[in-house]
Amino acid sequence: MPRHDYTLPQRIFIYDTYVITNSCREVRKRFETQFPGLPIPHRETVRRLVNKFRETGSIRDRKRRVTKRVLTEEKLDDIGEHLEHSPQKSLRLLAQETDVSMSTAWRATKLLKLTSYKVTVAQELLACDHHCRKIGLQIRATLECIDKIYTNQPEFCWYLKLKCTACGEASDKWHDVSLSEIFEDRTGHANVHYAAKCKLCVKENNLSILEDTIQPYTKADHEKFKTIVVFDCRGVELVDCEFRDGWSAVAEDSGHVFPEVDLSEKEWVEWDEKTKQSVGIYSIEHQFVRIK
Repeated sequence: MPRHDYTLPQRIFIYDTYVITNSCREVRKRFETQFPGLPIPHRETVRRLVNKFRETGSIRDRKRRVTKRVLTEEKLDDIGEHLEHSPQKSLRLLAQETDVSMSTAWRATKLLKLTSYKVTVAQELLACDHHCRKIGLQIRATLECIDKIYTNQPEFCWYLKLKCTACGEASDKWHDVSLSEIFEDRTGHANVHYAAKCKLCVKENNLSILEDTIQPYTKADHEKFKTIVVFDCRGVELVDCEFRDGWSAVAEDSGHVFPEVDLSEKEWVEWDEKTKQSVGIYSIEHQFVRIK
């Protein structure tokens, strides 16, 4: 679940309540009463808002400066000269030499009415190469009085950033991939969980979640990296992953299940009424590993 963008009156309420009570817990309780139905701010959200006001004197978000790059005639001529001397130059090298992005270099080739070279030599795929496509997602976390955490399948969404392996173009967009959504690949035969064309090189790419590899993260894995899912990637490489909602956590002593755990803040804290103690998940990290 994306982070909620609180309005100015809501931010003022959060700050004023914290100044009066000096308690994040009390802020959360009063916010829930004052604004029913809205996401309750996380304690780190409260602290960031208070610190922001103390440091800047404002609780408004900074306006982002967007610099628009224009492909000028001079830059277009420069790119044309580089290609004239070395027409087989790759887009990546061309972008580096002319100090532009790969997408700008690609647009320049279209304006110059140039077409890319087709691959005439290909390496034979061996049986062992199939496993190189598999990429595992590992997580590491600190569990406080938690027996295990797991994803609520099949509706759970993995939010991923991808890179095309053909041209190296990386997308800034988060792609949500779920077992509940199935697509056909370009052949119309295989069912995959993500399928799209690269915007730069127009190559067909797809990705599948290997359902039998999905694993919980348990107290035995505490503060150690563990693979919790494996993706079969065809034409794409995993760049980043973002955790949001859709998790469940099981308390260690009482066995109580918390079914709606949100890890957007990279930590989660709750109160177990059965044991009268705090439970939580902290210091969440992730990494990708190739599965052979």
